[in-house]
Amino acid sequence: WFLYGEFPDADAKRAQHTPLLGKEAPALDVNDWKNSDALKLADLKGKVVVLDFFATWCPPCMASIPHNNSLYEKYKDKDLVFIGVCTSPNGQDKFASTVTQRGIKYPAAADPSSATEKAYIVMWYPTYAVIDKKGNLRAIGLKPDNVEDVVKKLLEEK
Repeated sequence: WFLYGEFPDADAKRAQHTPLLGKEAPALDVNDWKNSDALKLADLKGKVVVLDFFATWCPPCMASIPHNNSLYEKYKDKDLVFIGVCTSPNGQDKFASTVTQRGIKYPAAADPSSATEKAYIVMWYPTYAVIDKKGNLRAIGLKPDNVEDVVKKLLEEK
């Protein structure tokens, strides 16, 4: 298991995620899928899943999209599923246009009720959560530059 403090982004604020780590990842309560039919985490066991919780009005979120696209392209044929989740209630009306205008290549969905955001205790944007092949949440609160290290480690696990 990845425990609080294993990754470089661990700090007191991120410790609020600790109760979620090592447990089955909360289901996605999202809709309006883009670039994919609806995905369910239960159907993705055997794959590593990266969730990018973002807001359409968030400059760091928008700046991370090219990096997300790169990770998606690099690992999509190696059992990685990358999912963008538009969580903030503000800007939900811009979700579809953001996917198109920003060139998001990976599956993305809207979380208009914020149910998924609450389940993952999202406190800032972007928040990255990484789920292992068994469906357990292994890391959350990573900075964009550290996501690939976690992905590589989890892809190597049996």
